Amino acid sequence: MNSLLARYGGEMRRGEVPLELFVITKGLNKAPNDYPDAKGQPHLQVALELLKRGKTVNVGDHIPYVICKE
Repeated sequence: MNSLLARYGGEMRRGEVPLELFVITKGLNKAPNDYPDAKGQPHLQVALELLKRGKTVNVGDHIPYVICKE
């Protein structure tokens, strides 16, 4: 089992696995600016960044994101 996980880890680090396989999608239950704290909510952080860039984000939209670590 460990060798299988090591192989998958190597493939991911080398960029051999499409990023699309890691996309998480979560819906907004209210307007992004109506949430009290965006800190622990990655989909909300993305939604707020989209708003800053002039994109339209509405209640009920599903926001795709990928959690990354350097």
